[in-house]
Amino acid sequence: MSDGAKLTYLRGSLTGDALGVIASLSTTNAAVQNLKERFDQPFFAVRKLALDLLNINTSGWTTRELCDHMNRNIYPLEALEKHPLTAEFTMAELLIIFGRERLTVMT
Repeated sequence: MSDGAKLTYLRGSLTGDALGVIASLSTTNAAVQNLKERFDQPFFAVRKLALDLLNINTSGWTTRELCDHMNRNIYPLEALEKHPLTAEFTMAELLIIFGRERLTVMT
C-alpha cells in the first residue's frame, strides 16, 4: 500500500482531536509520530485495564462472559508488557492504581 493510501485510510479512521492532530500532515510517518506524541499514554491504558479487572461483577454472568471479560483486559495488558501473571505487572503497581482510584472516589 502506498504512503498516500495509508494516510488516506488513517484519516478516514480518525475523528475529533485525533483527526485534527494529523489534518495538515502529508506523510503517514509524520502523522503516526504526532498521534503517538499526543495520545500514546500507556500508563492510562494499564490503569483502565487493571481497574476493569478489579471491578468484576460476576452476578448473572455466564462462564463465557467472565472469560471474555478477562481476555478483553488481559490480552491488552500483555501487549503493553504488563502481564498480570508475571513480574511485568507487580502487586505494588496494582495496589497503587487501586489506591489512587479509591482516594479519588472518596474526595
